[in-house]
Amino acid sequence: MAKAPPSFQFYPADFVVGTAQLDHKAIGFYLLLLCFQWMHGKLSPNKCLICRMCRLSEAEYDELWPQISDKFQIAEDGRPFNVRLELIRQKAVALSEKRTTSGKKGGRPRKPIGSV
Repeated sequence: MAKAPPSFQFYPADFVVGTAQLDHKAIGFYLLLLCFQWMHGKLSPNKCLICRMCRLSEAEYDELWPQISDKFQIAEDGRPFNVRLELIRQKAVALSEKRTTSGKKGGRPRKPIGSV
């Protein structure tokens, strides 16, 4: 997995619509999971680790996970991930690579001087 930039594109209208049925605890849990996924790639399948990272008891996790589980897929390695966030990551990495390539070319003339 390519290193992602330190921030990700956030679409407030889509987030509000996509979380309209959730209570405030589930929204916070979901947002923290998105942030952890951005920083680390896929999430841990370890429930205790997720609880610690998101400051939840196991009972709170058991109450909240069913509310947001449809927003994640499970990878072959058993780790949950949000598909849309991974698409955003791919776009961000591609843009970063494009800018790096363009920056390396910066300041050089495109054609030799005097050529037609």
